Amino acid sequence: MQRLREVTVDHPLTPIAQTSRERASTEDFGSVAGEVERFLNEPETVSLTMTIRFTDDALSLGREENGCGMTFYTHPRRDPEEHPRILSLFAGLGVPPRVDRLFDRGRTHELQFPISSERGAIASLCVRVLTEVYSMRRGDVLDYYPLKKSDVPGRH
Repeated sequence: MQRLREVTVDHPLTPIAQTSRERASTEDFGSVAGEVERFLNEPETVSLTMTIRFTDDALSLGREENGCGMTFYTHPRRDPEEHPRILSLFAGLGVPPRVDRLFDRGRTHELQFPISSERGAIASLCVRVLTEVYSMRRGDVLDYYPLKKSDVPGRH
């Protein structure tokens, strides 16, 4: 019951309209470039997580000493193919994972990749992940969660 209460915030009691079976189009990604720009322009923001609403499909952008990184937390017991899809996309770009580890007794898999710090390249990569890894559909909504230094204990 406790786990069900935790997810009720993200999963409404009344069904939402079914999204199209068509792949997402340019309009569905209209906010990505602006959110990436805002993240890069606000030094107080340490990370930006993008999720497809009502799903666990997400990617996180973070600041690093020499640029930016992209992090994923996959759940092999729920979607065993998510991890290989992410690895395949980045392998095609010639980028090996910097971090590839299981934790939480094998329930969670963390992947971290170094990425370009160029604004357009970051936004394009986010769109590729959302379409090629998560199969985002037309009408899906993206939610953005910036994390500021002040939100992280011990990082002020």
